Amino acid sequence: MTAGANDRRRRSPRHIPAWLALAAAFLAPAVARADRGALTLEGGPSLAVAPRVAPPVPGAAGLALATLGASLGLGYAVSNHLEVAVAGVYELPAGCSAAVVDPRGVVVANVSAAASGWGAEAGLRYLSGLTWRLRMGASLGWFHRAFSRVEVTGPRTSAALPAALPARETLSAAVAAGLFWQVDDHLGVGAALRLEVLLGGPATVAFALPVTVGYSWYFL
Repeated sequence: MTAGANDRRRRSPRHIPAWLALAAAFLAPAVARADRGALTLEGGPSLAVAPRVAPPVPGAAGLALATLGASLGLGYAVSNHLEVAVAGVYELPAGCSAAVVDPRGVVVANVSAAASGWGAEAGLRYLSGLTWRLRMGASLGWFHRAFSRVEVTGPRTSAALPAALPARETLSAAVAAGLFWQVDDHLGVGAALRLEVLLGGPATVAFALPVTVGYSWYFL
C-alpha cells in the first residue's frame, strides 16, 4: 500500500460533511427539564376527516366530511408523567352532500350544505421522555355541528321532507397519541393522531391530525 493511500485513510474520518454537522446541531436541542409544575399553552392547525356525519335532513345518507380547523388549549403537569389538559377546537366550513331516500330505498332528493363546528374538551395525558416526548391521552367533551346554506334539489323535492336541522349538539370522546419535540425548557412542537367519537344521535367516528406549538411556564 502506498504512502498516499495511508494518508487518505488517516484523514478521511476527520472530513465530516458540513450539512451533517448542521443537521446534528439542529436536531439535538438543549436537554429540557422534567414536566412537573409546567403550565403549557399550545395551539395550531388541524385536519379532521369523518367518513360518515349525521346529515342536516333526516333520512339522508351520512355525509363524508374533511375539514381544516384550529385548536387552542392549556395543560398542567401534576407530575413528570401526568398532565391535566383542556382545549377548544374550531372547524372551518366545508361543503358536503348526500342523497335523501324514502322507506323503499328510492332516492327522492339530494341535500348539499356547508358544515362547520366547534367544541371543548378536558382530559388526561401521559408523558414520557425529555427532549423527544411520547404523549398519549384521553378526553371527554362537547361538540356543536352547524349546517349552513342547506339546499334540497332533485326530481321529487316537492315531496314532504323533514325540516332541515341547523345544528346538532353532541358529546364527544377521544383518544390520541403523538410525539412532542421540546426544543428548550419553554418552547415545543408536536403532532398527534386522534380518534374521536361523537355520541349524540347517530354515532360519528372521525380522525384528526392536530399540529401544535406550545410554550411552558414552570410553577414548582
